[in-house]
Amino acid sequence: MTAVFLHGLNVLTYGHSIYQFYSDKNLTLKQKLWGTLPRAFGMLVDVSILRKLDLNLKTVVSPGINGVIIPLVDTVAKEESFRDALCTVLPNLARLSTGEESAMLISSLIDKRQIFKKQYEHIEKIYNYYKLTTISLSNPEKVPVRIQEEKAKFLRYLKTQENQPGVIKETMQDYQNIINNVSADSFGSIPYCYINRPEFTKRKCRISKELVREAVVVREISLPIYYECDKLSGWYKHERRPPPAWPKSIPFNRDVIVVDKTETAQITEALQNALDQTQNNPEELEAIKIGFLAVQEVLKEFYTT
Repeated sequence: MTAVFLHGLNVLTYGHSIYQFYSDKNLTLKQKLWGTLPRAFGMLVDVSILRKLDLNLKTVVSPGINGVIIPLVDTVAKEESFRDALCTVLPNLARLSTGEESAMLISSLIDKRQIFKKQYEHIEKIYNYYKLTTISLSNPEKVPVRIQEEKAKFLRYLKTQENQPGVIKETMQDYQNIINNVSADSFGSIPYCYINRPEFTKRKCRISKELVREAVVVREISLPIYYECDKLSGWYKHERRPPPAWPKSIPFNRDVIVVDKTETAQITEALQNALDQTQNNPEELEAIKIGFLAVQEVLKEFYTT
């Protein structure tokens, strides 16, 4: 009964697709032919299956038309991406010729490629956004050496991060905001260039191990325990159990995930002081510009390799 329903649905889908091709005035005659002929053949095959003329059509021909031929001809009929068509066709070919395990392996490899493709496109967008940014410096002769030094430091830091494209983007945005004298309220996290300052290192999130910007503070008899608000909310949503270092004497529920306004205001004030100090110190502001250029070099290597 299930097979009858599926092949009947195929017939209806083919018929609807043929109608769409013929009624679309924006398609050329060539596109209409490429789009309708394989679907018409697929309709005949599925009708034959429903009439039980040849049961071999069910296991090979029908899946071959639907999963291999149509995705390929649609690169002409619908002007779809040939790469995307191959991503569909290869697992289906493996399924028809060697079995389900090979198809799953190929699908897994393709999924990983698609993830890499998305990350590459993300890097490309960041690169295109920042590549035309110009930075004026007081002593250009020493710039190349300083850029390489800062680049080496940033690469060591980057190796410790999971979402490297995101870290690059955020770091470049932070550098640009500092150069443009943006206020502390505009920063959603502590900028990379300030991560070793003691006024920030004393507050680290027990979940992410990163510096806290928007603080949730748990106070017991001992020292306060800090969490980044977004990280703690995410932990509660997905885990529903106490996060690392959470005191046993305090129940963990949604009501306790509240931003500590006093601590967060202190962080904002400390960040604003750091930003003001940078703006009032030409050497420090120059170092920020060097840092921007260094991360720009890292971004360029990500994009070109």
